[in-house]
Amino acid sequence: MLIDTRDTHRDRDDSALPPADAVSLTAGVSLAVGVIHAVATPGHFSELWLYGVLFGVVAVAQVAWAVLLYKRPEPTLMRKAALANAFVIGAWIMAHTVGIPFGEPGPETMGTLGIMATVDEVFLVLTPWLLPAVALKGSRGERRRYEWAAIALCVASFSAVLLAGGHH
Repeated sequence: MLIDTRDTHRDRDDSALPPADAVSLTAGVSLAVGVIHAVATPGHFSELWLYGVLFGVVAVAQVAWAVLLYKRPEPTLMRKAALANAFVIGAWIMAHTVGIPFGEPGPETMGTLGIMATVDEVFLVLTPWLLPAVALKGSRGERRRYEWAAIALCVASFSAVLLAGGHH
């Protein structure tokens, strides 16, 4: 059973907030992708110190967003996180197609963790629109599909971390 995080905010109207289960699972996806970036950080330090710093910052931001979303599932927070995750996706696409303008020349090879992280981030970019639409206006079946998609992403992400062992 998931905890209803909205109990701590009795002074506001919760009717516009998505159900706690959907929020918790979305936060889980952000936590999962943050863990992927944390696991990949040491390897990126060995490539270029700046890559390691950037991966560390992304990991911390994604884990922090998971905690904030869990505590305050507000649309503004979701849109800001979507924008940040879209930027990370853009950087990943650049790194794996044409290469980053600094560091080693040429594109990086794609790995399981990088692909899984990007799939998670696409889900998080869509969250500001999907979560309210499905969780507040959708049918029970649509809510369950959203929740199962989030569960599947969490399981796949944590499995990829365990299986890949930090090799992106």
